[in-house]
Amino acid sequence: MRMTCEGDVAEPEGLYFFYRERQAARSRVSSKSQTVDIGGEDREGSYRCRYALPTPGKWFQSPFSDSVQVKEIGDLPKPSLVLQGEDKVFREGESVFITCEAPPDEQGHKFDLYRGLDRRPVLTQKAGATSLSVTFDLQNVTRSGNDPYRCAYRRQEGEKRFSAQSDPLMINSYFGCQ
Repeated sequence: MRMTCEGDVAEPEGLYFFYRERQAARSRVSSKSQTVDIGGEDREGSYRCRYALPTPGKWFQSPFSDSVQVKEIGDLPKPSLVLQGEDKVFREGESVFITCEAPPDEQGHKFDLYRGLDRRPVLTQKAGATSLSVTFDLQNVTRSGNDPYRCAYRRQEGEKRFSAQSDPLMINSYFGCQ
């Protein structure tokens, strides 16, 4: 886990101090910001930081930052992505339906469909409150779109959590001759 403490400081000799549950966690010389890696298994807790600047004869210490509560949660399990009508031969211009399904106990999420290496989804759809899946309608599909598709889902209520992306699905390999 990486944490950064930033101050409005021009003094390159400033020290940044990190605290966890009011106990010193890390410190180091830095210029305008300080980043530390917090390792280990148990990283949960309340963190805050402050900086100190040397002045003639003594050090000036800043007030403590607001605290940040860190709670570790695992990634949501990855969904599956299935082409509807796998045995069908698709023709250019047809619609292709792809279903993205979350594992059990993961109902009512928002699902995103990604194409190729794009980081922005090409389609987004919200599942019903008791539904584990959504079906995306890819209209007017062509052979030129030979990038793999992936999907992911995210929790909408409470703490925002995201799943890993599904395994890739290629649909161009399902196109038959015209």
